[in-house]
Formats: sequence, C-alpha cells, structure tokens
Amino acid sequence: MAVDSAEKVAFSGETVLEKIAEILNVARKPVLKDHLMRTCGLNGRQFKKYVMGLLLPCGLLDLYPAENRGIPGPKSHHRMLYQTSKKGEIFLERYSELQRLLSVDDATLKSPFFIRRGVQWLTNMNLNFVPTVQESHT
Repeated sequence: MAVDSAEKVAFSGETVLEKIAEILNVARKPVLKDHLMRTCGLNGRQFKKYVMGLLLPCGLLDLYPAENRGIPGPKSHHRMLYQTSKKGEIFLERYSELQRLLSVDDATLKSPFFIRRGVQWLTNMNLNFVPTVQESHT
C-alpha cells in the first residue's frame, strides 16, 4: 500500500507529513526505539510502516548501534539508536517553510470574510450544509 502524503492516518487527525516531522524532531538527538515510539505515540505497526518502511529507506533517519554512542546498559550492543540524518534536517527546514507559507492566524480564521467564504465554499460543494448561528455562552 503506497503512502499518500495527503492521507489522513490514525494519529489524531494528523497527516503523514505532520507525523514524519514529529518523528524527525524527536530524533534530532539519538533516541532508542521505545523512546521514539512512546514520545510520538506510535504502535508497533505504525513504527514499522513509517520508521522502518519510509524514514530509514528514504535516508531521513540514521540508525546506529547504541554501544558506539556511549549508551550504558545491559546488552547495549544489541540496542539501536535512531537519529535524524542531514537529509531529515533538510526535510524539517522545508516543512517549516511550508507551514509558514500556509499558515493562517486566528484573527483571519475568525474574520467575517473568511467565515462567509468558508460557508460559501461548503454550500457550493453540495454537502447539504446549512449554516447555523451558534449562541455564545459567555
């Protein structure tokens, strides 16, 4: 199954690109698999699909033996560390630029013009959307 960058996945409504950026941000310093999974909210299937199936093969993450990085502990020679690669850092820079270009501030979202255009767009989509005015409970 191909990963569509615009596809919504089971990460609380995040897109694949948002999750990739989160994983790469967490791995800017070397991290163990369990820390990466816990911090990013990944289950085993998601870790395999996105980290092992996408980020490592694309060269966005590097993998190092823990013993080479001074991580103490039993069987450290069997443990691996994940770290954002130079290519991954470039991805994060470009992703940040893209977010900045596409950002809309709260004032714009709440402006009557933006709301009117949003309602017009939804109405034109023929989604049986009927705009309603909600009372403010302040």
